[in-house]
Parts: sequence; structure tokens; C-alpha cells
Amino acid sequence: MSTIELVIAIGLSLLALALPVVAGIIVIGFVIIAIQRIWSFFNKPSFQTNETVSPSRELG
Repeated sequence: MSTIELVIAIGLSLLALALPVVAGIIVIGFVIIAIQRIWSFFNKPSFQTNETVSPSRELG
């Protein structure tokens, strides 16, 4: 019975140490993805042209 308790105690101790590291890696990943999306949003190529088409030019 004490062996089971020891294994569970060691397992929970390792889990308590590992989870903050895993959570930190996940948060860093989300931050990197967010920065990439924001960067691509502000750096979209502009499809506007300098040439304007007047309505009279379209009709005739």
C-alpha cells in the first residue's frame, strides 16, 4: 500500500512541476500566433490602383 502511495506522490509532484512549463509553452505559442496574425493583417498588399474609371468612360 505504501508503494502505491509513493508512486502517486511522485507522479503528482512531477505533474505539479511539468504543468506550469507546459502551460507556459502553450501561452508562448498563442502569443506567437497572435503576433503573426496581427502582422499579416497590417501588412496586406493594397489592391487599390491609381487609375480611376469615370462613369462616362464606362458607358461609352
